Amino acid sequence: MTTDSRLPILQGIYSLVMWGGLTILMGYVALKATWIRAITEGRPAILIRKGKLDTKALTRAMLSLDDLNMMLRTAGTFETSEVEYAILEPNGQLSVLKKEECKTVTRKDLNVSVQAAKNLPAVVIATGRIMEKNLKTLGLNEVWLEKEVKKQGYKRIEDIFFAEVASDGGLFIMPVVEE
Repeated sequence: MTTDSRLPILQGIYSLVMWGGLTILMGYVALKATWIRAITEGRPAILIRKGKLDTKALTRAMLSLDDLNMMLRTAGTFETSEVEYAILEPNGQLSVLKKEECKTVTRKDLNVSVQAAKNLPAVVIATGRIMEKNLKTLGLNEVWLEKEVKKQGYKRIEDIFFAEVASDGGLFIMPVVEE
């Protein structure tokens, strides 16, 4: 932005309006035309394909092996040998598909029945204070909370730093720790 007082303020406003309009127009056009979106946002790059490193794709993405290993660790994969595909997304994130033999076993794989979560976890005590709105949202009240707190061996709400109702309905408590 310029500080030249000889320029009329309308020119500045005109420039801002034009820049904003151009930005909105480009966003709209990018939604409608995939080739423009590919230019402005980029395309995913497959860095590891069928367990093999694509060095050309790594070079095009301007990444070193250290960068790739860091991104794999951030994605939860500490051994490159476990990776079937690694895709660098246009937003900079790394998506990882592990080899079948390295995937985590799920309850479904083991035919173990699973109960759906009763609710989202919610904080009900923060720094010794009851979060009444969260209790109400969960359909609970202070009487229930005090009973649960006493059941876990605490005498007063003020002795609790943090308490959360878990998705299964249980109460997790972190007491105040005085050093």
